[in-house]
Amino acid sequence: MLALMTDHQGWVSTVGLVTDLEISDAMRLAERNPVGSDECIHLYQIFNQQSQKFCEWLMSPAP
Repeated sequence: MLALMTDHQGWVSTVGLVTDLEISDAMRLAERNPVGSDECIHLYQIFNQQSQKFCEWLMSPAP
């Protein structure tokens, strides 16, 4: 489980997430920059444009 606790201007927020990450994965990812809004919008646009191909890929049998 990953747990994150942050505070911002006197407010405290917590999030817990069940995951299969190893401790080393969590430590490595903690050092990375957070994903920004531009990356999220770009990913949304790609999924929106390519959703049919993506769904076909998900539904295809494994090799």
